[in-house]
Amino acid sequence: MRLGLDWLALPLLGLLFWALSSLIGQQLLNRSNPITPALQIEPSPSLSVQVLSIKVEIDQDRGVSQVSVRAVTSVIKQQKFKISAVDTNQVEAAIAQQLKLSPQQVKALIRYQVE
Repeated sequence: MRLGLDWLALPLLGLLFWALSSLIGQQLLNRSNPITPALQIEPSPSLSVQVLSIKVEIDQDRGVSQVSVRAVTSVIKQQKFKISAVDTNQVEAAIAQQLKLSPQQVKALIRYQVE
């Protein structure tokens, strides 16, 4: 008779372990998670755009400057626009405003061609 109770204790112990682990698992899965996500992506004010060069063709007869900008985003892009000024200080200020760069950055990258 003693041998029969020993054999019955092992399955009962397994059943008890399974029931308790199931209860604990359900409690863990059903509770809310008050922790904020670890990864939060916020838009950066300055996108990763690196200006390679700025070429300005000044047409003094028409009073217009043609600007060509080469920049690296995910690929190399070329942007062109016109500025109705021929004075280098005004042109540099307009380019800095257009590209959201500092005047010192513009001065370092700019190349002029006067026609």
